[in-house]
Amino acid sequence: MADDTIIQDSQYELMNNVFKHGDTTDKIIIHLKSANNVFIKLNPTHTWKAQIAQSNGYYIGTYPVMANGTRLELSTASVAELDPGDYTLEIWETYTDENGNKQKHIYPSPGSTIPFTVQPNLMDSDGSFIKKIGFQDVVNKAVENAGLNLIVKVTQGNPDSKVKVEQQYEDGKNLITFTIPRGEKGEKGDTWQPYIAEDGNWHVKLIQGGKD
Repeated sequence: MADDTIIQDSQYELMNNVFKHGDTTDKIIIHLKSANNVFIKLNPTHTWKAQIAQSNGYYIGTYPVMANGTRLELSTASVAELDPGDYTLEIWETYTDENGNKQKHIYPSPGSTIPFTVQPNLMDSDGSFIKKIGFQDVVNKAVENAGLNLIVKVTQGNPDSKVKVEQQYEDGKNLITFTIPRGEKGEKGDTWQPYIAEDGNWHVKLIQGGKD
């Protein structure tokens, strides 16, 4: 059961932001506020998502939230894979305006995020814990659920760009996108391709001229 203490901030009201690791029955409740300290009425036709990071800023992923009136709900079942620790989140509102342009509004305003804490349960407190979740943890969890809607996409970036991996949880699916820099020979030149080896881990291999 979550801690139902209400936290008041100039930009939001927050409830149930502390809960036990593994609890799938609670919801983090968020009411966003306007500059006049009034709850913002949420447009149900817009898409609302939570972007979550560790308290140290290490980005974890995107999670669905439910908009109802002035209330946003993030189910603890959606974040059940998070290890005990302190986290922060932003609320991203996306929609298409009357001119057909895609728009994005990020709450709260710059310099602020919304905190929550996952506390260890008794099974976590045996002294053998506690590790921080990182990218490999997310990938490993996704691989474990390979039979449960793991979707992997690979895109190419500029030759001088860095390898980037993005993970999202959306509509019950684990979505992983690899952005790999292409070789300097052009779009069909040398590049890198991710794959899962026999050891069960992710690796990348060089593809020369578009061929293994």
